Amino acid sequence: MEYLSPKYTNPNLLDTMDDDKSSFYSSMMSKYEDCVKCDKWGQVVEAVEAYQDLERTMTRRAEEGRGLRSKIGKMESDNMTMFARCIKLRIACIEKGIDGPMVEDMEVIMDRFVAIVTGMLEFPILVDEFEVGD
Repeated sequence: MEYLSPKYTNPNLLDTMDDDKSSFYSSMMSKYEDCVKCDKWGQVVEAVEAYQDLERTMTRRAEEGRGLRSKIGKMESDNMTMFARCIKLRIACIEKGIDGPMVEDMEVIMDRFVAIVTGMLEFPILVDEFEVGD
């Protein structure tokens, strides 16, 4: 299965990036790992706050990606937007108990975070299947 190939692991991909991009993704991975850890441990307040921080950062970076001088491409920007939507759904699951991505779904992404966001692998959660009401 290609998804499990070691070439798609975060450390292997970070080694191929320039320092700025590698630093950004290292920071995002660290934040994401903290989110999932709090979520798994049932630390609701901490998980929600961590997810919200990550979602804001990814949304901001995705918006920057639409600019003319962007260091990221359209696919990367679109995938960050998809990831931000997924994170919003996870927050809604935690806070409102709606159907959506479970912590186990979020955990699956962790080791392939960079490959998913950069578009080397398909996003494994079908975000469009879930709805969040305001």
